Amino acid sequence: MDRYQLRNFLDREGISRNAYAFGRPGRDEQSVLSPIEGGWTVYYWERGLKTSVKEFETEDEACRYLFDILVRDPTARC
Repeated sequence: MDRYQLRNFLDREGISRNAYAFGRPGRDEQSVLSPIEGGWTVYYWERGLKTSVKEFETEDEACRYLFDILVRDPTARC
């Protein structure tokens, strides 16, 4: 899975696009998927701080992890 497929899956699940970002956070209280040297990272962005940082070797692993986080979070739904 890549970012584009992930976005389609999240849209189908009714996940708000405000709940996540790709690359850099666009607002507070977002889960973020971002490329890093040698892989990918997923973290939660709130008040200028990264928390719950997790790194992955592949985009697929990172996307699947972010998908799982967001579909389990009732506040992420539209």
